Amino acid sequence: MQRLIFLVFGLLLPMAADANEAAPAIPHRCENCTSTPVEVATQSREMSDMCRSVGGTPRSGPDIQQGRFPDGPVFWAIDDATFACDGAATLFSTNHGAGVHIFVETNDGHATQAFEHGAFGVTLERSSDTNRVWLNVGGALCGQNTDGLSTADMRACQRPLKWDAVTRKLDFAPLSEIRDLPQAGDQEAQAGELPAKRIYDSGSELVSKRDYVLNEYWKDKIDLIPWKPRGATQGTIFNWPFASPDGRSLMVSLLQAPAVCTPKCPARFINAQHRVVLEIMVCADRTKHGFSPDNRTFIACGERFSIPQVDERTALLDNAPPGSNPEAYLEVQRRLRAQPKNRPEPIRVDSALHNDSQMLIREWKDGSVEIAYDVPKQTLPVVQGTLLFRGTRSGSNYQGTAFTFRDGCAPAPYEVRGYRDAKRELVVLTGAAPRRGRGCDIIGDSVRSNHARLVFDTRELGDK
Repeated sequence: MQRLIFLVFGLLLPMAADANEAAPAIPHRCENCTSTPVEVATQSREMSDMCRSVGGTPRSGPDIQQGRFPDGPVFWAIDDATFACDGAATLFSTNHGAGVHIFVETNDGHATQAFEHGAFGVTLERSSDTNRVWLNVGGALCGQNTDGLSTADMRACQRPLKWDAVTRKLDFAPLSEIRDLPQAGDQEAQAGELPAKRIYDSGSELVSKRDYVLNEYWKDKIDLIPWKPRGATQGTIFNWPFASPDGRSLMVSLLQAPAVCTPKCPARFINAQHRVVLEIMVCADRTKHGFSPDNRTFIACGERFSIPQVDERTALLDNAPPGSNPEAYLEVQRRLRAQPKNRPEPIRVDSALHNDSQMLIREWKDGSVEIAYDVPKQTLPVVQGTLLFRGTRSGSNYQGTAFTFRDGCAPAPYEVRGYRDAKRELVVLTGAAPRRGRGCDIIGDSVRSNHARLVFDTRELGDK
């Protein structure tokens, strides 16, 4: 399975079972399926395996829909959002959407993945014996200029996919073919009579004080719950991620346990840092819970609760992944937002190792170069996307500005020069690096510093 695209609140944990022990298959739902190729079934099985690997419990496999493209092959559409992973509800589906995979039939009776993209749902429109696939998308995919817009302000639409019989490729149809999303029920929801949609995952049962979801979101309630008889279910936690209008990725967590429901039950709104931003008591009937269409209000049995909004800086800091450096994340997000939308794609991207961190070396046609952290070593005060070097390349020679980092301090720049060793597949940069005193003060520079020679090894990871 390709690297996971959507992971907002999840936390990777060791597998509870022996990796060599065969896990039971989780049944998937296949609509109008006359057959399920092994490649499609494997995709479903790998989702179950990944759910277990993060401490979750697979409850049901993803929805699979079979159809046939006009003038094209039979296909199978898989919507990750329909996969139920108790204890890790945001593993495959978050407020940013979920993956949609389209497999097409090959001549030998097997299938190959022809399309993968994030979306907010997939619809098959049937006409005679063929089908058209529509994805629920937003923002730029709906033709909107998203500069400066929060997620809540972006346009939502349905955009079809188009099969090219000549190239045998599947891609989005032109923007001229998009259509608005259905708006049924919005008026009632706006009035507060009904929630905009049903929410919550299938729940994580409480059977032990060590339950991951309990300790992550409700640790202060552990001693309020009677844990006898041992192994008996003492309640359930239900979670649901959503996008706040201020740009934050939030989650509502509902604790339903007899020991804490009096008769209303506690609900918490939690940010990506796993900090509580709002706590309320709500009715126990979760089928009557939901959000107003603008996600500014939580509705429970007709009772309305305003969700506090924050400024842009706070929203960005709140969205930093758990355990990461919030200030470093803020710097990366501001730099990305400042980049022009029409910036060209790099002509070369190399993956490299540097001091136990995985890096990306990007080079553009105009000679500009950026080296950024992709998977930083955990002890560093940086995040994915933090720039370590920015400069230019001429032939095999590099020059520009590198940075050193200290927690709580602004990055310290210094000039470096270097070269690409094609034979050894290395990029080497050298320069007198800043020396810090106490705190953040720069007291000089040194060619003997650990940062005075930067080596990026592309042999291990190769081109990306």
